[in-house]
Amino acid sequence: MKRILIVEDEADLRESLQDILSMNGYDSIAAENGREGLWLANSSKPDLIISDIMMPEINGFQFLEMLQNNNQLSNIPFIFLSARGEDHNLREGMNLGADDYLTKPVKMNVLLETISRRLLKAENQQRAFESTYKEVLTSINLATQHEFNTPLNSIIGFSQLLLNYPTLPVHKRNYFIKTIAEAGLRLKSTLDNIMLYRAIVAGQIAVKPENFILDNQHLTDWLKPILEKYKRENNLVVLNDLNFNFFCPKDHMHKILTELVDNACKFSDANSQIFVITSKTNNGMMFQIQNSVDNLNSINFGFVDAFKQFDNRKTMTGIGLGLFICKSLADANGWQLELVPDLDRKTFSANIVF
Repeated sequence: MKRILIVEDEADLRESLQDILSMNGYDSIAAENGREGLWLANSSKPDLIISDIMMPEINGFQFLEMLQNNNQLSNIPFIFLSARGEDHNLREGMNLGADDYLTKPVKMNVLLETISRRLLKAENQQRAFESTYKEVLTSINLATQHEFNTPLNSIIGFSQLLLNYPTLPVHKRNYFIKTIAEAGLRLKSTLDNIMLYRAIVAGQIAVKPENFILDNQHLTDWLKPILEKYKRENNLVVLNDLNFNFFCPKDHMHKILTELVDNACKFSDANSQIFVITSKTNNGMMFQIQNSVDNLNSINFGFVDAFKQFDNRKTMTGIGLGLFICKSLADANGWQLELVPDLDRKTFSANIVF
């Protein structure tokens, strides 16, 4: 049985609404103002809320705003039922996040049809969410199983060799230690991306601008660890003749550029060149990361979903968060990011305008 919370300061109307809902198969709870309604919403988690606007202590607009600021309550369908039928009141209510706005007096069939329609929409949204959630979980399980187990196996295996064979030649010991360190860094990178993904989804990305100049040497230093990881130090071509003065979150720019170059390394031939080209535009500074691609048809040039790689036949490295993170950080800063194929030249470009 669906539970509906009624927030209404007029006792007679409040009781009448409860009677109507009861006769039509709904469970109902009631509050006489927004403060009491907020407590009941928190404690009982209703399936839908009907609220007046003009109420003592906390009015309907304030009540809805408090609900919207609560992650546990913000998705509950919300209907205003008010004597205030002016256009500006309707607009204010809908702008705050209300799903519907009815004016008093309301016909019983209109109220019941509105309730039924909003509950059905919420159920459909919940089903769609659960379906997407299952798909994401499946993708996470497939991706993280490989991306966690591979470096962990290296760390455990080579550590055991070092412990069991203390008289190994120095060059072998150094190789084992280097392999353990690389596996640890790979694992840390995966965990860092997952934590960043969680922060993005939770809306907790901090935008902290700072002044800095990104010259040729700094740009090369940023990209060097990525190129070393893929043993492609000699493939990078940086065409950066401009020392542009940036005022933006340096860590966000660093993350985007390194993730895009990381993708370029993964999805291009090991002997091909990777170009990082900078140019000044009307909107700011554009970076173009360009590389060749064996099979352009296998790449989705839109932005893939989180935890989905855009061609896992080429490589099993990573968990598919790179492009999602790049797009999210770009959006948070108002930057433009696009992926551009050149079918004739079989090249793939990622363009970012800061």
